[in-house]
Amino acid sequence: MTDTFYRMTPMEIALGWVFGQVEAPPRPERVFGSAREALEDVILQSLARPPCGVAFSGGRDSSAVLAIAARVARREGLPDPIPITRVFVEAPRAEERAWQELVVEHLGLRDWQRIHFTDELDVLGPFATNQLRRFGLLWSPLVYVDAPLLELVRGGALIDGEGGDEVLGHQWHRIRPIAELWRRSPSPGAIKQALRAGAPRLLRTRHVRRRESRQPTPWLKPPGREAWIRGHAEMEHDSVLSFARSVRQIASRRAVVHMTRTRRALAETYAASFDSPLLAPAVVDALAREGGFLGPGPRTVVLGSLVGDLLPEALLARETKAEFGEAYLAGPSRAFARSWDGAGLDAELVDPAGLRSAWLAERVPAPTISLLQAAWLAAQPTER
Repeated sequence: MTDTFYRMTPMEIALGWVFGQVEAPPRPERVFGSAREALEDVILQSLARPPCGVAFSGGRDSSAVLAIAARVARREGLPDPIPITRVFVEAPRAEERAWQELVVEHLGLRDWQRIHFTDELDVLGPFATNQLRRFGLLWSPLVYVDAPLLELVRGGALIDGEGGDEVLGHQWHRIRPIAELWRRSPSPGAIKQALRAGAPRLLRTRHVRRRESRQPTPWLKPPGREAWIRGHAEMEHDSVLSFARSVRQIASRRAVVHMTRTRRALAETYAASFDSPLLAPAVVDALAREGGFLGPGPRTVVLGSLVGDLLPEALLARETKAEFGEAYLAGPSRAFARSWDGAGLDAELVDPAGLRSAWLAERVPAPTISLLQAAWLAAQPTER
């Protein structure tokens, strides 16, 4: 089936998120013995369509996908995967060169493509604005960053490590504080977190509403603010305690489903395929079965069992992470924010003064990126 671009609703643009769930996909017909086996099978499908590029940052998730891809390619007699790295010359917090070299050298990969950018990947840079003109405002607003990578693998395949935060380990799941309490000596703080995680739905939802009501969202007027709080409360309402059930919910989140479909639709414009293997149904199902009710433990443990034989121990144990905010919110977006006349957005949901203040802050709130692109698009002259 051909994938289609997902265009956000006015409310989703204001909130900067796509809340909700779609109907859960059916369980995969083929059940794999392990998550590693499932990942190898999913990645093989992309390797069989060379050239196969791997969006590679040097982080643990993209390194894991690259390592498995290299192992499978050599086992099957296919061309090696091509690590493709975005290098942000003017964003020092995004610098990962040492980790990248460690992984590439360890895997013995000779063809490593490094694409250098200054502000070309800004959310209002040339790649983003070209996409906005062609396709309109899409979810996710950062999907355009795939474009230069897809150009390199035109006619082939692109894969990445998206989803690792959510599916590798229990840290993003409601069961985490209970599992940690079970596995180590309790502290008063840990006991409190575990009790909150196991509380009835009504109490948990009330807690989330209180928490989100304290979160600063100066760009939202009261109707938008209430929708923001309600969206987060509904996420808590729908959450489940079991890790196995919770991790399976990831694949049916509207944000995940529509982002994946949009990225695949963009890949099709380059005659290429796109996949995030860690979010593939067969892989998620295998991780759910391995994790069971309490979950598999922290991410480092999961990565060790998944690719401990393929990657350096130092990489698997690293706790640092690159920050890309200054790479995507640089000169073009700041210049537009300063010159913006306040027009073009939903006046019932968005406070222009608060929004401009958020855009010009040292750290721009990620949920306002969609509004930035929407305002820019509205400011463009209409074609006659």
